[in-house]
Amino acid sequence: MSKYSIGEYLEKALALLGWGIYPLGETAQGADVGSALEHNTPERTDQLYRNARVLQHYLNPARLRYYESLVHLLPLETYHQRHIADAGCGPGYFLLQLRRTVESAGFRPASLTGFDYSLAALEIARQILPEADFSQLDITTPLERRFDILFCMDVLEHLLYPARALHNLLQMLAPGGALVLAVPNGRYDYFAGHVNFWSPESWRVFLETAGPGYAVTTGLVGNGRLAGERHVNVALLKAIVGVG
Repeated sequence: MSKYSIGEYLEKALALLGWGIYPLGETAQGADVGSALEHNTPERTDQLYRNARVLQHYLNPARLRYYESLVHLLPLETYHQRHIADAGCGPGYFLLQLRRTVESAGFRPASLTGFDYSLAALEIARQILPEADFSQLDITTPLERRFDILFCMDVLEHLLYPARALHNLLQMLAPGGALVLAVPNGRYDYFAGHVNFWSPESWRVFLETAGPGYAVTTGLVGNGRLAGERHVNVALLKAIVGVG
């Protein structure tokens, strides 16, 4: 049985013809979206995560495939006995996928930590992954904790001040640590709930400008959908030895 739905095959066929399928209204996991500023408040995010219909849309097979591809951006042995965090973890399903994938390969993280500013999302995360530590955090404010591997996915595009958030994320890295980022590829992103739209080129310029002293590696991955092979900008940042 194919891992892709009939709708995804149709979407792929249309993409090969240069066409696309777009919603008639602006929605986020099936919920209506107003302005970007309204959509990105903690209150609005709590409303979304407390909506059963939203969670049904959120936990689709494509998202889980996307999460799996992000875990594999680093060799699985890299996670062994490392302190790992997800900033903007939402309901915790990426950390759950990471733990399952890494442990199935015979490795075990030293700890798993998730941060989000939605209390409703954190409530779900604590239920599905009780062995992890989940805390409320707005990443535009500094945090005095350090991690070996830090993920921040599908967050920076929502922020008015992404450079400030990036600075704080880099300060959360332990010596020798790595920051893994993912944002939509702005050449395909039309979502009204986003503030920032980075092309692959402007994504790299942003990171190199906002993160001096760090080696930046960028690339493109799929969003889990059959027609979305190049729809996500990713980046790996590591401190340059002897700089800073």
